[in-house]
Amino acid sequence: MKIAFTSCFDALVDPEQIVWDQVRAQAPEVLLLLGDTIYMDYFPHLGRPRKWSNQEFANEMYDRYRAQWGVESFRKLVASVKQVGLTWDDHDFAWNGSCGAGTKGKQAVPREKSRISKNLFLQFKGRVQQKNITSAYPNQPSLVQLLSGDDIGIQEAFDYGPVRIIMLDGRTYREDPDNGKDDDEMLVRSLLGKAQRTWLENQVEASNGLKLLCSGSTLTRSGESWDHYMDYQWLIDKRFKKTVVLSGDIHKNATQLHDGYLFEVTSSGAALPRIGGGSGNFGILELEGGQAKIALYEKEGLDKQKTLPL
Repeated sequence: MKIAFTSCFDALVDPEQIVWDQVRAQAPEVLLLLGDTIYMDYFPHLGRPRKWSNQEFANEMYDRYRAQWGVESFRKLVASVKQVGLTWDDHDFAWNGSCGAGTKGKQAVPREKSRISKNLFLQFKGRVQQKNITSAYPNQPSLVQLLSGDDIGIQEAFDYGPVRIIMLDGRTYREDPDNGKDDDEMLVRSLLGKAQRTWLENQVEASNGLKLLCSGSTLTRSGESWDHYMDYQWLIDKRFKKTVVLSGDIHKNATQLHDGYLFEVTSSGAALPRIGGGSGNFGILELEGGQAKIALYEKEGLDKQKTLPL
């Protein structure tokens, strides 16, 4: 069984995205997209989405998702796998560093924009998971439709063979770092939110096989990583068995062992040739003989390898 994973790609700066042909050549059965599927606030709109009206915000986000669906290499890969899992990170949630909880700081996303974002993400997710690559992208919903619904997140879990894949939402419940708490209080700041932490624990404990925790943000290594929130220590203290974290965001491939037991694999920079991100990065996790073999690729070929006992 092979599972492909990556993050960070932009159809406006790279409409060809040959990385997907390279992924398809590995013949994965599952594709996991770990966030930053579009870049709302980069080329050519750096810093502008906060100021847009709801309609302008919706128009831009819809056009970017439609452009990504228009990438032929991406659609061919989607058609070739049996299952696709998706989550988001800041650039497809709203803008750089964006947070769904809290209203005081500049990173906080107003409720109306977060609803627009959620509904357009779900529209793209639905098209990808239907895998009908010959059909046109669906029409843009009206603003009334986009503003409807509740404020719950986009987290989901599904099983593929012996593997439980848990797509985490690291943006909807993330507390704004500018919400009045100073650095000494950061460990009470939440990234997942209490309800999602409980849901995550239940999902892990209900499975005896390998669990893949899929996160847009890395556990450490960046200004937006888990270790700036209480959720990092919570996860470490749980000591979940047979659990691997897959993450994106940082525009490079990386591996890290946390607290001597929790292994994290990062693959980021699938198709970002012009905004400091690089291209051609993706990972393959292969289950074979009671082991998880992990291979990380860059555009020149194999980058890193690791074998984990299960």
